[in-house]
Amino acid sequence: RFPLHVLQMTGLYVGQMAPSAFIINCANFQAADELRRIQRVAYHTRALADAHGDELALTASARDPWTTADAWQPLRKALERLLAVRDWGEAFVALNLVIKPAVDAVVCDQLAALASRNGDEYLALLLAEFQRDSERSRDWTAALVRYAVERDPAMADVVRGWMRAWQPLADAAVAGLAPLFGAAPEPIDAGQVVAAAAASGEALSTAARL
Repeated sequence: RFPLHVLQMTGLYVGQMAPSAFIINCANFQAADELRRIQRVAYHTRALADAHGDELALTASARDPWTTADAWQPLRKALERLLAVRDWGEAFVALNLVIKPAVDAVVCDQLAALASRNGDEYLALLLAEFQRDSERSRDWTAALVRYAVERDPAMADVVRGWMRAWQPLADAAVAGLAPLFGAAPEPIDAGQVVAAAAASGEALSTAARL
């Protein structure tokens, strides 16, 4: 839930600073979707703790991997930098065209597949539902980029420049998390996770006509 909070906060920033009410509405709905994900993850964590007689141990220690585990630090680095962006256009591109698609590919796609492979039908269905929210975000993002580039073709180079600057951070984040998928009883290869995130980003770029 900690990285999802950053996606929510940045989405709200994009909405707050957006130059049009049409964009504001889309960004605010996207932020609300992130809040729903955060809530469901928090509820599920609490339910797991209760089911295993863990009392507060699981929920109290949930922050530890985010702050100390090596696998999470590339994502943490990317998201902390994202929080510091103050240019509206760069914040939009970094969030919606680079970082969020990578996170969504790992969480909504590959983690759902891992849950299904290991018999956790509830988690698989929950993440599949989140994927619908992700698709809505991708749709409005691609539509906005297409509109901007149609109005001013030079914007394509500006957007691509921001994407090139942020893509290595997103790639490192995915590469850090991907090996965790190999720890499950029925694992998913890290290479598959990395490939899925890359394919997701390429598909969005194609939809945006970049």
